Amino acid sequence: MSKCKHIITYYGVINVLEKNEVIAAVDFYHCRLCKKTFADLRRIGLPVPLEPKLGFEELEEGNDWYILVCNKENKYQVNLIQGKLGDKIKHNCIGGEKIAKFESEDVFYLDGDCYHKFIKAANYLARHVEITGES
Repeated sequence: MSKCKHIITYYGVINVLEKNEVIAAVDFYHCRLCKKTFADLRRIGLPVPLEPKLGFEELEEGNDWYILVCNKENKYQVNLIQGKLGDKIKHNCIGGEKIAKFESEDVFYLDGDCYHKFIKAANYLARHVEITGES
């Protein structure tokens, strides 16, 4: 955690689309003093349980923000995670909690019984990202 007394301002949003319908939005904030970024995933129109931690998370040193998309039999799950190539990411996946191997960006790859795709959030700030695609 940073020792900065953060002054947080809104930075932008990424709309997450499934078949051209908005299913989630990732809000980004940054500190005007130290420039660290913070993020929060909002699911839209989906009945999902609340996460145990409310509010936005601070990006840890050396990590980037990613939208992790899980796809199994054309059912999609979206998570906001932070990490880097080579990490093993614990996340809520289709069918329960799993660990995904972060092997590459922007392509679906088979990981166990589910396809995963890591989308670097910085590439889509103030834009949208369509999560459906070949897997």
